[in-house]
Amino acid sequence: MKKMIIAAAAAAMLCSLSASAQNIGSMRFGVVGGLTTASTNLKGSTAADLALTAKTAAAFHVGVAYQIPLPMGFSVQPELRYNMKGMKYEENAANNAIVNSKAGYLELPVQIQWGMDLMMVRPYVFLEPFIGVGLNFKDSVSNIDSFKDAMLKKMEYGLGLGAGVEVSRFQLSLSYYWNMGSLYDDSGNSNVSGVKDVVGKYFSNIGKNFNGLMVSAVCFF
Repeated sequence: MKKMIIAAAAAAMLCSLSASAQNIGSMRFGVVGGLTTASTNLKGSTAADLALTAKTAAAFHVGVAYQIPLPMGFSVQPELRYNMKGMKYEENAANNAIVNSKAGYLELPVQIQWGMDLMMVRPYVFLEPFIGVGLNFKDSVSNIDSFKDAMLKKMEYGLGLGAGVEVSRFQLSLSYYWNMGSLYDDSGNSNVSGVKDVVGKYFSNIGKNFNGLMVSAVCFF
């Protein structure tokens, strides 16, 4: 699946580059920003699991976009964005945060759009494979360097599916994304036992990925 996501992103990039020569007068650059919500799931059915509540973590994304129109209503829109994703768990009894973490990624998503031009409005749907690299990590627990080094992977990849509307120089879209693979890895690392002492017995039951919604706005120049 990872190879398929990377291949799809690469193919879309090549398509956009080859099309740019034919659409040099129509391509547009812009800035993008918006809200990212992320969550992960508890795994297992122990008493410790039932004592926790998974909360959605809200963050943001900002970056630049490059739109290239194609025939038959299609367009390709690569972006380069900084995207914050996270997870939050609270203990039901005391309502104290056990884990409240956010990871910042530099991502390269490639939107493959299809839409209809209706006078001044263009509604569209899109598929968005993406790859990214982790830049920073913040967490409410202590010993965070060990937690990051032991668990958090640097590379990520995934897929988004969404819809939007374009009016003149502006776009507004809503999408759901799936991080694929596993963003956390606790195998074969000497720091893991110490990290689990800090995070507690709950960590072994925390999901190993981020999924969520993105609301994005783009302003083209």
